[in-house]
Amino acid sequence: MKILSLVNNASGCDYHRVRLPITYLQQAGYIQGVPAGLSFEDSMKECDILFYNRLPYNTSLDQILDFRKKYGFKIIVDLDDYWKLYPGHLLEGIWKAQKLEQHILRNVSVADAVICTSDRLYQKILPYNGNVHVVPNGLPFDDDQFIPRQSQHEDNAYVYVGGGSHYWDLRLLESTMRKLARHNFTNQVVLAGVAEDAEVYRKMGNMLGASGQLSGFRTVQHLPVSSYMDLYEHGTIALAPLIANEFNAHKSNLKVLEAGCKSMPIIVSNTGPYLDDVCPFLMRADKASDFYRWIQWCEDNPNHVADNGAALAAYVRQNYDIRILNYLRLDAFKSVL
Repeated sequence: MKILSLVNNASGCDYHRVRLPITYLQQAGYIQGVPAGLSFEDSMKECDILFYNRLPYNTSLDQILDFRKKYGFKIIVDLDDYWKLYPGHLLEGIWKAQKLEQHILRNVSVADAVICTSDRLYQKILPYNGNVHVVPNGLPFDDDQFIPRQSQHEDNAYVYVGGGSHYWDLRLLESTMRKLARHNFTNQVVLAGVAEDAEVYRKMGNMLGASGQLSGFRTVQHLPVSSYMDLYEHGTIALAPLIANEFNAHKSNLKVLEAGCKSMPIIVSNTGPYLDDVCPFLMRADKASDFYRWIQWCEDNPNHVADNGAALAAYVRQNYDIRILNYLRLDAFKSVL
């Protein structure tokens, strides 16, 4: 089967949900792409399936629907987030101004099939499309940038890797960082993935650095999606705070996969995707103050930090290898042909 994928190369969602899966399906010989150098319309004419995440990149749905009617290809939409943002989300203004909720739902409704990341999201999509397939996030472990951590650290270093849209999630760590500062905590705390001159990252840095009182705090500039996993090289323990709301309840456990990829333990908010995750090696924070408790525990039990990281590394490789999960994606593709 010939798959034409629409990818915004700057988008992390497109990278994980379209670009990586298609790359490894092609390498395995299960699918083909369309010939290079064709016009957009000729590419549509050649493909059996058009595949994209959320919204079609660099074209319109109306144009795609006209081409589908003309050439008979199928449309498969991938969805990795709930389409209803919570009040105060960084993208709320853009979301409303561009009517993105309505546009996403229209794409979901007219698709021949929808692929999503979780059972929770599956239930949300089902009223709009009856052909829904759950394919969890996966990584191509031990290939390209997805290799175990190469850097060496004498002491524990706590790293948060995330974008500005996670501002409210990061606030869960503010009281923990202030308490660490009062106790003269000197190990590194790293905010990784910072965009220079963006006000939201200055605010996030103030929270994670206890307004300059945490001596070991530092920031690391963002990297392109093709090398973003190198941001984890700046830590030995990952942090994944997540506020409890309906939007976050439908997110995926990708940060667990990333930490495990780097053989790092991870402290997570025990809500949404992390509550649903049955992995026995997660350090679960039921309330914000539990992050402080877990950090202190890691400081007192350095051997466990290494053992937990190794256990998580083995667990994610057994359960979330994209080359295995791609069989589920292939089933979704076959369902429309």
